[in-house]
Amino acid sequence: MHWNQIRSFYPDKFILLRNYQTETIDNKHFRVIGGDVISNHNDYNELQKEYKQYRSKGEDVIFCLPQTEDFVVETKPMMGILNENYRT
Repeated sequence: MHWNQIRSFYPDKFILLRNYQTETIDNKHFRVIGGDVISNHNDYNELQKEYKQYRSKGEDVIFCLPQTEDFVVETKPMMGILNENYRT
């Protein structure tokens, strides 16, 4: 489902997506342009629990905050020991 359709179906909700499609904006940002809605919530704590459950199973999911019109994500480098091991 396209992002504008998702947003119109679930206004003012926290939305959890999988199988999301993206387009690159630059080397640090991408835009989510669609995906499959797993769930929607009014409560951030409920969304966070569900997000962690999916991530612990190794599933690639992403969530957005209510009233997110343009779903742009900033990528961040890994932190900690892994970052030290993979730093070039």
